[in-house]
Amino acid sequence: MGGKKKNSNIENASEEGKLIWTPKMDEALMDAFLHQHNLGNRVNGSFTTKAYENVVNELKEKLGKDVDKDKVKNRIKTLKANLSKSHDLFKTLLGFSWSPITKLWSAEPEVWDALIKVNKDVKEWMTKPMLHYDTFVILFGNDRATNEKLEIAKELKKKQSSQHDNESHNTIEEIDHMVSQNQKSQEIENEAMGIQEAINNVARALSEGNSHPPLSEAEVWNMLEDLGLNSNQITFAYLYLLEHPDKLRAVLGCPPGRRLDIVMRVVFGTS
Repeated sequence: MGGKKKNSNIENASEEGKLIWTPKMDEALMDAFLHQHNLGNRVNGSFTTKAYENVVNELKEKLGKDVDKDKVKNRIKTLKANLSKSHDLFKTLLGFSWSPITKLWSAEPEVWDALIKVNKDVKEWMTKPMLHYDTFVILFGNDRATNEKLEIAKELKKKQSSQHDNESHNTIEEIDHMVSQNQKSQEIENEAMGIQEAINNVARALSEGNSHPPLSEAEVWNMLEDLGLNSNQITFAYLYLLEHPDKLRAVLGCPPGRRLDIVMRVVFGTS
């Protein structure tokens, strides 16, 4: 009985010492690292010891929690890994954008459909918010590209060294196996490139389709008349907006009560 009680006390103590990170705490953590980034407390992309000390002190002051360097390192590592999954998936795909308001990746339904057809797992990103993604890109966006290049260089060096060491005693079967593995790797790479190109083609097609005005010519004219422009202004704005459908979308996207202000700014350069 005594032994069980002792184990129970140990478990409770372990739970009490465990820091449970909330979204608010994660935000404070990312902001603290951004502060150190802006202060220049990084060397070759890595945060300095002083930066970690400052982050710990800032979190203790803001959160009133028992935070130490190890807990900070473990949490930022977890956040970086989670955010990297999304970053690596969408960074080269056309038609996708991350919204700082909804914290979601957004795209036209046709673009999502094209991606989901080849990878059903990405469907979760349609409704799964990516908190702190904007801060992540500032802090670690360049690191991702640099690390990828370093990993490729390491892998090439490792393969070259291995091939040199085994060159003199590779059997025919081993050589065939190596060739087969290289072919499979190339096939996977080609398939990934094909998927990316297919999705980008859909995005390009949608983009080209969006070059057409979102309203008919008569609807554009009626809208300008309703805004109370004089005849000369209507003629000029009508021709300008039909020639620049992106500007017309900007006008249509704002609240109706602000459309006159937007037209005067984008068409006539006045407010």
